[in-house]
Amino acid sequence: PNPGYRFTKWSGDASGTSTTATVTIDGNKDVTATFEPIPYTLGTSVTKTSLGNAHGSVSRSRAGPYYYGNRVMLTASANAGYRFVRWSGHASGTSTRTSVTMNGNKSVKAHFELIPISPCDPTVPGSCVCPSGVVCGNADGEEGG
Repeated sequence: PNPGYRFTKWSGDASGTSTTATVTIDGNKDVTATFEPIPYTLGTSVTKTSLGNAHGSVSRSRAGPYYYGNRVMLTASANAGYRFVRWSGHASGTSTRTSVTMNGNKSVKAHFELIPISPCDPTVPGSCVCPSGVVCGNADGEEGG
């Protein structure tokens, strides 16, 4: 088979699912080999707190099934208080968008980190208030990425 395909069966004057078949030539014969595309999986994951809360999410440019040569764009989106850091697994880089070309089963992880909050200065009014939508500190069981 070509890359990304698998043999499934013989038909016509041959039969079976073995990749080889024997045909006795005692007249005109018609033999067909049937192949089918191999579906591949694309697993995605994100860093999480020790309590299981995701730091962000990953979206895909298209849904599966995925076949040989399909290109899938992945986009990382950070939750409030976090920022995207990098990709690992079958993708790399620090851009929030990356492309994965399917030629087998793939797995990609998006890594996020807590946005550091500047220490407050009690002598400056309002500097000790956590900004709206930002998770301050390490209260939700933050773990390394």
